[in-house]
Amino acid sequence: MKMFENTGSIAAGRSRPDRRYRRLVRLLTYRFDTPQVNFVLLVSVGEQRLFLFEVGDVVRDYAVSTSRFGTGSVEGSYKTPMGAHRIVAKIGDGTPKASIFKGRKPTGKIGDIISTHERGHEDVVTSRILLLRGLEPGLNLGVGIDTLERYVYIHGTLEEGLIGETASIGCVRMKNDDIIELYGLIPVGSLVMIAL
Repeated sequence: MKMFENTGSIAAGRSRPDRRYRRLVRLLTYRFDTPQVNFVLLVSVGEQRLFLFEVGDVVRDYAVSTSRFGTGSVEGSYKTPMGAHRIVAKIGDGTPKASIFKGRKPTGKIGDIISTHERGHEDVVTSRILLLRGLEPGLNLGVGIDTLERYVYIHGTLEEGLIGETASIGCVRMKNDDIIELYGLIPVGSLVMIAL
């Protein structure tokens, strides 16, 4: 029995992952065995989408923004890291929508969401944070390339008008309502694959 059904409110009319992605998700759950094998997130950099798989089926599909500097893992590059990751912490329980975080702590301030196609003055982390740890030594785990030490997250943004295109400085950005929903659906320990 599935935890929830896809109502179509998010996924309707959006692109769906093809068989390559489904095979990738199966491989990921096999290679990085976890108690939370029911849930896998797949971030497609090429499509600027995040797919939530539950027991192999896409149950949610969100537009996202990855780095405007491209993909890569080198510290200081501001690129989005590729490969397998695990969610090691969820930060932001109960904080209001558009709450601003600094150093992974809520500041008590609420930001103004920009829904037009323009950049704000800084890369603001809002609403919720899914903290990622890389699982692949030499790719996203290790000295100078470590996703966790680079503070790369999945998080909300004030720049919602830029969602769907490359716009971040390394993280995976989501609309605030979307990250709040996703945060409530998946447990710590869930796997995340960031792929082209």
